[in-house]
Amino acid sequence: MKFSVFFLSSLLILGSCGSSKVVENQDIVYEEDKVLGRSDGMAQRPEWASETVSTKEEGDSVQFIGLVEVPGDSRPTAAFKMSDANAKGGVASKIETNVLKMVETSDSGLNVEDQSLKSLIHEMSQISLKNVDIKNRYWEKVQRVSSTGKKSMIMKTFSLIEIKKSDLQKMMFEKAKNADVPADMRNKVENLVREQW
Repeated sequence: MKFSVFFLSSLLILGSCGSSKVVENQDIVYEEDKVLGRSDGMAQRPEWASETVSTKEEGDSVQFIGLVEVPGDSRPTAAFKMSDANAKGGVASKIETNVLKMVETSDSGLNVEDQSLKSLIHEMSQISLKNVDIKNRYWEKVQRVSSTGKKSMIMKTFSLIEIKKSDLQKMMFEKAKNADVPADMRNKVENLVREQW
């Protein structure tokens, strides 16, 4: 898969955009990633540790995956702090995106351009995850080889949080009470979330 690499603070976020195994970083093109070591001597990456999927539903839960890449000589514990923050930090935007899609594809009569609706969806996304534990973590050390033959070592760390859909909905609905919007609008959006998430 082709990954475009963007630096955001000290975090590295990856996004999928093709099918060949080439990673671009500024002017360097990486032809190959070779895994040199994994968490706990694992034989392969766990299924949940995806570079291209950051949110997925698993049974009655929603999973959020955080990923960072750091220099290969970094300590896993320090890198996990960043991937933990990445997993929790991305939840708000994922909630906003998902709820907006629910409204767009529904026949609820809600207008996605309505500022009150946008305010409601934003408020719903501002849930607190301080009491949500990290369910799983994984790291792998990777050697990258550029098209010029230059080798570099990185460590990829993944963190997984999992929230029951019912708990996520409760947190979202509690936050929705703070939005100054018509009750009818709030009820329609909450019903969409109950039905589709």
